[in-house]
Amino acid sequence: MLSSYLRQRHGERVQKVSLHCGFTCPNRDGTLGTEGCTFCDGRALEPAGYRDGRSVAEQLEHGIAYVARRYGVRRFIAYFQDYSATYGPVDRLEALYCSALGRPEVVGMAISTRPDCLQPDALDLLERIAGQTDVWLEVGLQIADDRLLESLRRGHSVACFVEAVEALHRRRLKVCAHVIVGLPGATREAERRTGRLLASLGVWGVKVHAFHVLHDTEMARRYLSGGLELPNNRTMPSVRRTSLPWSLRRHSA
Repeated sequence: MLSSYLRQRHGERVQKVSLHCGFTCPNRDGTLGTEGCTFCDGRALEPAGYRDGRSVAEQLEHGIAYVARRYGVRRFIAYFQDYSATYGPVDRLEALYCSALGRPEVVGMAISTRPDCLQPDALDLLERIAGQTDVWLEVGLQIADDRLLESLRRGHSVACFVEAVEALHRRRLKVCAHVIVGLPGATREAERRTGRLLASLGVWGVKVHAFHVLHDTEMARRYLSGGLELPNNRTMPSVRRTSLPWSLRRHSA
């Protein structure tokens, strides 16, 4: 568990503080496409501190104060969560990362990204930073099935993910893989294959998301038109029924 790792490493509880830095990704800026992945609405990842135009330093100040009050903690991880947070000029990346790490109570950094957004100069920068503080990369795979990745409009292959993980391992950088269970069209065997792949790669961590539908996405349009059946207790018997088990979810306001 991440919480246990952080407590053991830093001697006390540590909490993430999410940051928004206006990143994009090649699936949205026209490099690969403009519509993004079929399940993605990046507005759902925006922390409240960003919406009034706060800088990274101001977001951190706001986020740290909120998290400290809520959880009673004194140590924090700066979480670059929006879109692909290694995608951009390396001098901009360095300025953003260093501004977050300038506070003594920030003891590390987590960076969300895609496997095709890890250029050598960005890896050089991350390797240097990791020599001074805790750093891990949260890299999206979703599922180890090229056919499904294409249907999700991911724009990369399983092989691309494997190459990215191997490149990060060569730099001794920690990798947390993101996967989604219950994707439309995914078989149990595809999900098992995903687990076996991650085990064989020796990733540092895995973040498992249950598939759900966000407003203003391609998945939402399919659902509202009747072209998408959501997982339920019959198709995913391990999921306990609640009042809204797999509902259409609106991005946070």
